Amino acid sequence: MRYVENGVFLPPQQLEQIIKNNLLIVTLRIKYSFTLKLQICIDNNKFEVSDMEKFITYLGIQNLILISECKKCKSFIISNELQFDHRGFVKPVILKREGICLIDGDKNYDLMTEFSKNKTGLRLFDDKGIMEMDLPLLPLYKFKSRDKLLRKLKMCVVFS
Repeated sequence: MRYVENGVFLPPQQLEQIIKNNLLIVTLRIKYSFTLKLQICIDNNKFEVSDMEKFITYLGIQNLILISECKKCKSFIISNELQFDHRGFVKPVILKREGICLIDGDKNYDLMTEFSKNKTGLRLFDDKGIMEMDLPLLPLYKFKSRDKLLRKLKMCVVFS
């Protein structure tokens, strides 16, 4: 989630999180002097919070999303806002966006999928300049390896 202040986009708030024994533990800072502890069980999506009343108030002014980034493969996944039900469970997470950067020699392929728009965008950077194109939905899970994805992208560029 991005915030706008005076017409300028501000970076999302980074939250302190720890993964320990199948629990995602997040510290939600409300004020400098007060924090909430949110624990989400990775196995069943059950959550617990240190103060439910303050947590409900927090969710009224803040959205929580998940961002997963792999620096090794240069990919990322961003979820829609997390939704919490009254029974103590996080509702199923829906992906909002995912992307990957592939480098092949002097070519750099940036692939970005917007699930809400059902489309994928490709930007190719090389010594000739930048080429952009819209593609049909290409979620990363459909490709078994980076090489297969790269072959598909090269074919898209050739036939564009």
